[in-house]
Amino acid sequence: MGSYRWVQVAVLSALMIGVGPLQAATRLPVKPLSRDVAVSNKSVATKGTDTVKFTVHEGEYIPGVNGRKTPVPVSKSLIQSIPRTIEHTRKLVSLPDILLTGTIAGLIAGLDWVMDPETQSIRKEEKQFEQAPLTQYKWSISGNGWGPYEGATADAACKAGSDRPPFTGRQGHASSAWSWLNGTNGLACEYPSPTGGPPQVVAVYQTGSCPIPYAIKDGECMKETGSQKVPLTSADLDRIAPYVNGQTGEWIRDLMRESCAQSPSPGACLESLQEGGPELSGPASVQGPKEVTTGTYTRPDGTTGTTKTETSTTYNIKYGPTYIDITNNKTVTTYKDDQKVGEETSTDGEEVTEEVPQEENEQDYSFQDATFPEVEPFYDQQYPDGLEGVWNARKQDFDNSAFLAFLRSFIPSFSGSCPAWAMSFDLQAMGNFSSHGFNVGCYVFDFIGVVILVTALFTARMVTFGG
Repeated sequence: MGSYRWVQVAVLSALMIGVGPLQAATRLPVKPLSRDVAVSNKSVATKGTDTVKFTVHEGEYIPGVNGRKTPVPVSKSLIQSIPRTIEHTRKLVSLPDILLTGTIAGLIAGLDWVMDPETQSIRKEEKQFEQAPLTQYKWSISGNGWGPYEGATADAACKAGSDRPPFTGRQGHASSAWSWLNGTNGLACEYPSPTGGPPQVVAVYQTGSCPIPYAIKDGECMKETGSQKVPLTSADLDRIAPYVNGQTGEWIRDLMRESCAQSPSPGACLESLQEGGPELSGPASVQGPKEVTTGTYTRPDGTTGTTKTETSTTYNIKYGPTYIDITNNKTVTTYKDDQKVGEETSTDGEEVTEEVPQEENEQDYSFQDATFPEVEPFYDQQYPDGLEGVWNARKQDFDNSAFLAFLRSFIPSFSGSCPAWAMSFDLQAMGNFSSHGFNVGCYVFDFIGVVILVTALFTARMVTFGG
């Protein structure tokens, strides 16, 4: 083996000892941002030229040893199209029976449209005007035996001339200011030349004054007579685009959510508006758990020394659309008697050969209660049998109390027996026939007592209430 090969072997050995073994990166699947969450109030909307980027900050966890997980603040994003949102909104406002929720109601009001209760559709209010009589205010042209041709506006007068000789068939229109006879400026009717030469120009004059309650509007004397709700035209719907483009990203987010909510399939509607994504972003690296182990060793002099090993891990992260690739940068530092004696660093390779299943990445919320220690009572019950026990223990004392004896003195006592009736038959000179008793059962007196009480009751009712 030549000297060159020995150098190669020495370099590779140093790398293996100083850097440690090279392992593969780990791919961690990440659930992308759902469209429902993207258009909710939880997201941050960043408006671009033709797109809105919705971002929600959520957390993922890198599995570690002994069940320890390292949190990673991951930002999940979706990109939605503004032009497709505008096109969807155009179709929505053209349908009957739409719901005027918050943002959609603001859009309709901002464009000066209304919901027509009769047709249950979006309409615009078109004002109705009445022209002043031509006898009071008019524009007219005339000359060399033709005319006059009259109209409520300069254009109307020019068109009236195009229907009559000598301008028949030539569509006349009012041109801008011009200078001719006597150097005066005004409006003129321009009629194309039949031979292709310069147009024929004829002055158009305004005569009369616009009377009250009429007023000049766009060069015409008119008054407003009312309004009517008319269907939206394509030109009206074209006003949606500049209005939406002038709003904030949050406003457009709410418009997407509310408009798609009125679709038969809201999920498919939001998917049709998606322009890009999903995207993941976050920190390029996070610090993992730090482990420290300690021990002892015997010094050459026979005394005991201390050892310590610190293992720190840094996770380097690369983000894909639905996953993050994690490479471990692990540093092991050893100490003897608090003096650093060695350090070894190992870094994973970037090639992904290991993938953590999604369910392993999700947080485990299951738990098992540990045995609860015995808890001493907070107090000793003075009356374990409650109120009933207190009453049973004190009832005899209560019955024999002076208070109850005083109350019993007010209770009347009744005694007696059924009356005994007797009649003496001592007739003196006629003879003494002794005394004879009449034995009447006690129930007779009970019945007489009941009759007396009932009679007294009815008598009292009559005296009190009458009748």
